[in-house]
Amino acid sequence: MRGRWAQGLEPRYFTWVITERLAVSERPGGFARNHRKVRRQEELLWLAGHGFTHVLSLLDSPHNLHAYEEASLAYEHIPLGRHDELPERLRDVYTTLAAWLEHQGDVRATAEALHVHVQTVRYRLAQLREVLGDALDDGRGRLELALALLASGADV
Repeated sequence: MRGRWAQGLEPRYFTWVITERLAVSERPGGFARNHRKVRRQEELLWLAGHGFTHVLSLLDSPHNLHAYEEASLAYEHIPLGRHDELPERLRDVYTTLAAWLEHQGDVRATAEALHVHVQTVRYRLAQLREVLGDALDDGRGRLELALALLASGADV
């Protein structure tokens, strides 16, 4: 490929969460079977060209995951729900993370603040650990997460 198409196309709704470390977007390549194959290839080219090495898919649907393998991009599929459920589920996860950080990792205090069962907080934290790895257990990682929540302006 030549010209601007060789550089690929930025995925829809691409936004940095933690600059140069973690970004979010609509699933590269879309989430439906009929998503344009050309757009999917352009988005994957853009990711590879910008140094991305991993994709984390949070949608329930496994559509287009095979494209990451074809593009030699490692991926994880940790479904948080269907695409129409995702905003509510992410709000729960963000709210839990914000409360947990505010209560300095105290699960009981977090549960009380959110008016949920302790097991609900533990379950949400387990989901976050799958996505974030050691960031919850590392002081610098917790600081970056707190700053990212503040910078995002998320209503949590």
